[in-house]
Amino acid sequence: MEKTIRLKSIVVGLLVALITFIIVDVTPFLFLWAGLSSQRYDTQLALQKWAVKTSVFRFQKVYTRNSILPLLVLSGDYTTAISYFDDLEALGSADNFNTKLAIFSYIKIGEFDKALSYAILINDKSRMAQIYIKQKDYAKANIMVESLMLDNPVKISTYVYKSEMLYDGGKYNEANSYIDKALNISPTYIDALYLKSRIMGKLGNSVESKKCFNQAKYLDSIKESMIR
Repeated sequence: MEKTIRLKSIVVGLLVALITFIIVDVTPFLFLWAGLSSQRYDTQLALQKWAVKTSVFRFQKVYTRNSILPLLVLSGDYTTAISYFDDLEALGSADNFNTKLAIFSYIKIGEFDKALSYAILINDKSRMAQIYIKQKDYAKANIMVESLMLDNPVKISTYVYKSEMLYDGGKYNEANSYIDKALNISPTYIDALYLKSRIMGKLGNSVESKKCFNQAKYLDSIKESMIR
């Protein structure tokens, strides 16, 4: 009788442990699935953050953080994105993709030295050029941009960086020729439109400057409305 009771107790204990394990194992992914199923970005973010919070095992922590990082960057929550990237680094699971997201986030919050260290680490010449320009280190920026100019095809961002350096150097007509190359590839490239507006202002074409600025603002507003 005592053996039977003891056996039942062990079985019940094992069942409770198994059920608890399953709940702990599945819960983060239920939050993640619910978040990905939502049509609202704020709901997606909230549920995916719960997925991160309820992650216990290493594979859960890695998967949930990798899943939410792009959405955090898209929504402008750069501080949280960096925090989750730091977690991935501590877990030994930082790859090139999430490192690129971290670099972008560091640039957005103005931590250029930190962004540069990661850009150098993964040899991201485009981000290195962008950061050097922001730091006014045009000699190093020019080295990166000239290297990127050898790409086939040349990226839009490379034309923008070249134009920005020329603009900062007061060479507005040359800057305009490069920004036009960027806009010929993508007429809705927001950064290029803002820079075109500034260049046109310096060249005395206030009508075109205002037109480019308003177009960039309109595209920015659409982007913001999409993530609300």
